[in-house]
Amino acid sequence: MNVREHMEAALKTAFDNAEVDIQEGPTGRFDALVVSSSFQDVTDPERQMQVWEALRKKLPQEELVQVSFVLASTPQ
Repeated sequence: MNVREHMEAALKTAFDNAEVDIQEGPTGRFDALVVSSSFQDVTDPERQMQVWEALRKKLPQEELVQVSFVLASTPQ
């Protein structure tokens, strides 16, 4: 699996019914949008802690440094 696939698997495993969109930027680093009802009533800083913890648990360090940012949101 590549970095994008590892990220998607980690985030979908960690958050119920998550929709995950991952894009590779011009520098080769990855940005992600994670939409999940799991983030309901969770503050933005806590959401960030949760998504980065999920990534740290599953991605090796050499892949983790290729992640630029992750936006966590709830369904509209």
